[in-house]
Amino acid sequence: MDQNAAIAKRNGSSITLATLIALLPAAAFFFVAFSRLRYPLDLEWLEGTIVEMGWRWARGLPLYTVPSIQHIAQPYFPLYFMIIGFLYRWTGPVYWVGRLVSIFGTTATAALAYWIVRRETKHRLLGLVAAGLWFATFGFNGFFFDLNRVDSLAMFFLLAAYAVAFYRSGILYGALAGLLLAASVLTKQNHLAFIAPIVFAQLMRKEYRGAAALVAAFALVLVPSIWFLNRDSHGWFWLMTMKFVRFYVRWPRATMFFLRLVRYLAIPLAVIVLFLLRKIDARRWREILADPWLGFWFASVALSLLFQLPPGGYLNANMPAALATAIASCLLLPRVLAAERHNYAWLRNPRRWLIPLATAAAIFLASSRGVGQIPPPDRWRVAQELRSFVRAQKGVVVIPELAIPEPNVLTFHEVSYNDLRHTKRGVWTAAYLAKIQKELADLKPDVVIASGDYGRFPTYHDLVVGMTGRALEKNLRVWVVTGRTTQLSWVFTRPKPLNKPPPQQTNR
Repeated sequence: MDQNAAIAKRNGSSITLATLIALLPAAAFFFVAFSRLRYPLDLEWLEGTIVEMGWRWARGLPLYTVPSIQHIAQPYFPLYFMIIGFLYRWTGPVYWVGRLVSIFGTTATAALAYWIVRRETKHRLLGLVAAGLWFATFGFNGFFFDLNRVDSLAMFFLLAAYAVAFYRSGILYGALAGLLLAASVLTKQNHLAFIAPIVFAQLMRKEYRGAAALVAAFALVLVPSIWFLNRDSHGWFWLMTMKFVRFYVRWPRATMFFLRLVRYLAIPLAVIVLFLLRKIDARRWREILADPWLGFWFASVALSLLFQLPPGGYLNANMPAALATAIASCLLLPRVLAAERHNYAWLRNPRRWLIPLATAAAIFLASSRGVGQIPPPDRWRVAQELRSFVRAQKGVVVIPELAIPEPNVLTFHEVSYNDLRHTKRGVWTAAYLAKIQKELADLKPDVVIASGDYGRFPTYHDLVVGMTGRALEKNLRVWVVTGRTTQLSWVFTRPKPLNKPPPQQTNR
């Protein structure tokens, strides 16, 4: 009896320690997310334009229109904008609303990952490790988990669709999975690629009625929605979301993607690769194809890699690969250990592997420097001073690059303009670029706020320099903003003397 009690106590201590380590990445994420929740400016260079999209929907303005200096639509499907726009009717266009929606999406995704792994493995601890690994990829995903971006909410809808499809059977649940998958696509159109693997997994499990209901519900929601949005925008919806960026490959990004994947998720990747090698060696191809979560992992890694390659690809495209790796590794770990128990006796107790696996999650988070993403006090002061200055102006304020959702602010975002130059439709692109350039030439603002980070885009640089020069010639106040939004280092100087040319900006 004493020996059994000692064993139970030892295992209980291991479980407690591993649980604390697995929850550490979650605690670090929530600390960072809520510490910067109410920061009044962009935490990432597209946040302000996302807020503007939601605010346009709240005011009944079209989201997808002819490009102009007043508005260039973001190339995403509109569900996220509609959700935050609905909330803006009570709060106004504030950054923290969209950030709360993203925090909910990230947290709900972690909860679903925990539920899936615990249901499959019967190990509560493995479920916690899966959730911890998801939070630990905060840096791997560009620290986008809590921002005004469509990705976190889209990942929640996607994982919910998979969970319903794989763990519930019948026509009704198949239809529900189709609705959730359609919601994921309407949030971020990249997830359209997941319809094939999820249906294939259903067919391999002989869930024919569920697969048919899933496809039917998915099509009945998505097709009319796309048709209505395209008709209502006179074709601009489809053009700006599906034909926006010319797709050409930048292969160094593929190398960096795999290096980052190994850096952040080395142990989980080793578990998956070891499982695949054993099955390939035994020629058990059907077992690999029939595993729905392996299919989810293959599709997610392929999708993340694909959208890293074009010019518009960024670290937020890593989210499917990060989530799928966290879930698949925890699901496969008991099977890998069971297969190796005859070779290595010390592998027989899976709990001995859970502690280093969970510890790795904490190490990966520490290496991502998440706490460094919290704006320091002087940045808060600068941001609040800039917002107060803008609100005090009675005339038009032009702020290229930095979107501030105020009625008197005209934002001309560099990324939207630069992407517009890389669209497939060269003829209409040239025409609308000329239109925008003429609008800028005719613009007569009261205040110009220029950014020191615009040198990365030559055409945009010329436009800003020209606009700033005209402002100085007309004795307008010019504020010079220096720094990079992605590094949270906004600093602006006092208005420069109007009888001197603007100082030369350096691109750091």
